[in-house]
Formats: sequence, C-alpha cells, structure tokens
Amino acid sequence: RASMPHDTPPPIVVLVHGLGRTPRSLWVMERAARRRGYRVVNVGYPSRCGDVGAHARLLVARLEREAPDAPLLV
Repeated sequence: RASMPHDTPPPIVVLVHGLGRTPRSLWVMERAARRRGYRVVNVGYPSRCGDVGAHARLLVARLEREAPDAPLLV
C-alpha cells in the first residue's frame, strides 16, 4: 500500500474461510489489513453444505456487488 499513489483506491483484500469455519476465524487478518489501509471483504459461506462450484458462484456474486472494478488480492 505504501508504494501506491495516494489518489489510487486501495485494493480489496478478499478473505475466505475454510471448511467448518466462519468469517470470525479471519478477524485478526481482516483487522490488520484494514489498519494498513486496505478494503476488506471477509466472505462467509455455508462450508458444510453445497459444493465448491456453488461456493465459487456465491463468492463471485459478492465480489461483483462490492468491488465490480476494484483490484483484488485473494
């Protein structure tokens, strides 16, 4: 972030938890990224239901809503 021009919107850091977890499991990383000036999308999904394809579609839909043209760090 320090090397980016000040008029450039910050990239969005995308956090996706693992199987059986929730977005809360990534709150430390989320807080650290926000403190460094990044925007954060901490994605929750029903990890014990559905399949990887369904989860990917949920992720894409959320990112299209929240960051249609922003650079992403996944």
